[in-house]
Formats: sequence, structure tokens, C-alpha cells
Amino acid sequence: MADLLKVSGRLRFYGWTHPTWDLLQPDGSAVDIKPAFWEAILSMAGKRGGHDYVGHHFPSMRIYLEPRSDREILAREIDCGIIESRLDNAGWSNIAAYFEQILVALAGRLVEFKASPDEIEIIADRTEKVPHVLYFGRGNSARVPDGAERIVCRAGEADCCIFLTMGTGGFECAKFSGPMALHLLQRAGAGEMRATRLGNCAVVGREAMPDQETTNGK
Repeated sequence: MADLLKVSGRLRFYGWTHPTWDLLQPDGSAVDIKPAFWEAILSMAGKRGGHDYVGHHFPSMRIYLEPRSDREILAREIDCGIIESRLDNAGWSNIAAYFEQILVALAGRLVEFKASPDEIEIIADRTEKVPHVLYFGRGNSARVPDGAERIVCRAGEADCCIFLTMGTGGFECAKFSGPMALHLLQRAGAGEMRATRLGNCAVVGREAMPDQETTNGK
């Protein structure tokens, strides 16, 4: 089917309920992908389909119709809900939550987006060179490498990254921390932060735990 929208740009995402999900263009203009997303997903409602999700490094997500699928896509814009349900009622998955996670992970990055009545896809631009961070410990915070808080995150500058935080062990990146990342995005979208830039970092894994290092050293 013909595309409702096919566009690339730098994603400016401030939360699922924010009025716009903009892709910034080289000329400074913005294309809001949110209307095309909802038009596409609502056209899929009640039909068989599925989704593909890729997380770290080059995040992407695809939601699509598939007549042979054992799942049905259910969607309601009124409460921001999208549920992929098994036809035998044996289970379901909230694909809205997965899509939101992808949008957060891609915030500040160059992306490609397309929507049609039978498919939605958003993918990271693989040609963009982005800073890498690693989760540490057992939580969802990523460590900011020594010196990167100035060079990459631009601490203390007008365009400091909104995801730069200070933890007990030093500077941390909260972009991949779930609720904290969404809280920071919502505050930035509402103009409640001095920091303004959505950093284009990617999380690419997790630091080895101390017990792993000991085991590997035997």
C-alpha cells in the first residue's frame, strides 16, 4: 500500500502524550510523525499482525499486518493504548510500551520513519556516528566515561544534554533508565529544564560485574 508518510530526520521526542513527535530537517523545519503513526495504527486495528523490536545500538521497531499471524492488533488513541492480542486469548503484549521505549532510545538521533495502512517502521540511521555508553551494576543507569561529561554531554553549557545526571559514583546517563528518562523528556518538553539538548548516545551493553571479572580471571 502507498505510504502515508516516509521521512528521515533527527527525532525530537518528549513523551508519548506530547503534542508532536518531530523529525528535524536540515533546513530547520520539522515534520510531525505522530498523526501518520496514529492513522496507520488505527487502520490496522482489528486485523492480524505482529511486531519486531530491536533494542541496543541501532534501535528499531516495525509493526505490521500479517494475515497468517496468531495475533490481532487492537488500538485506541483515546487512552494511548495499543495491544497486540493472541486470537485464542492466551496472552497479549503492550506494543505501545515497546514503541515508546524505542522513541526514547532514538531521541536525539537521526532516524528513518515510514507509515502505511499495513506497516509502521522506525529505524536508527546506521551512518550516524554516535557516542556509546554501557549500563553498570544491576540497574538501568549508564556510566558517563571520564571526561565525556564535558566533551560529549557538555555539562555546564547552554546545550547540555538533558539526560546527564549525577549519581553516587559520578556522572551518569539516564537516557536508558526507563521512568527517569521519560520524566526528564517530559520536563524538557514543558520547558522546565535549563538543559535543552537530546543527546544522541546509544547504549551498547553492560559493564562486567565484579563477580564476572573474578570468574573470568580463574
